[in-house]
Amino acid sequence: MKTCICMITIDRSERGLENYFQETMSNFELSGLWESKNPFEFHIYDSGSVSLDFMGDWKYTCKATVHASHFKLYPKINAGRALLAGSSYPCDWVFFIEDDISVCKDFLDGAVAWIEKNSRPDYRVITFYTPYREVEWAHAKGEPYWEYPVPAFYGTQALAMRPEDAESCGRYMLCDRDHGADTPSYDLIMKDWHKATYPDNPYFQATVPSFVQHIGKDSFLLPGRYHACSSFPGADWSALHG
Repeated sequence: MKTCICMITIDRSERGLENYFQETMSNFELSGLWESKNPFEFHIYDSGSVSLDFMGDWKYTCKATVHASHFKLYPKINAGRALLAGSSYPCDWVFFIEDDISVCKDFLDGAVAWIEKNSRPDYRVITFYTPYREVEWAHAKGEPYWEYPVPAFYGTQALAMRPEDAESCGRYMLCDRDHGADTPSYDLIMKDWHKATYPDNPYFQATVPSFVQHIGKDSFLLPGRYHACSSFPGADWSALHG
């Protein structure tokens, strides 16, 4: 199974905020991503930073392709761009991730194994970050996933879609007129897309436990707002080994 990982980012220091990009890339390295047994592409979509210096040496040394923008992109536009572009690469799943996360050990190989075992066609979005206590309760019961009510969805730190859905959702975001151009809450647009595209399907599929933790305490999107995931077992936990 081949995946296309698409990360969105921007230099937050331009607004006097803290960057997490390099820490996130280090977290992926520690997880063993670059030695994954499963084929993947990694694409980074910048929202129009004045300079890419905030990426440090990662822009040269990691196995990723950086896509810069020559002008500022609103968050929903860059998110839609990443999903749409990700769907164009030959892959079985598109992973959409943000640049302020910690991930579990063997992140990609564990995610692939989880998808191969648990994904079902009636769930069109898989979330690897789900900040709800219900995920902990499902874990205590030994359940492999939680049915995530679409109206309750928030937190776009890490999720996966099939390429056809990534394309559809990406186009929906780029054409959205129901939310302000500069809205930081493109999770609302994802919910609208799912409701319009799959009106009879009320759930996303959340991994149990969560594979990702949110580390961005100084949010570029919503300054002063912070959420974390209590169902993340830690960076040393692996879905391959329990």
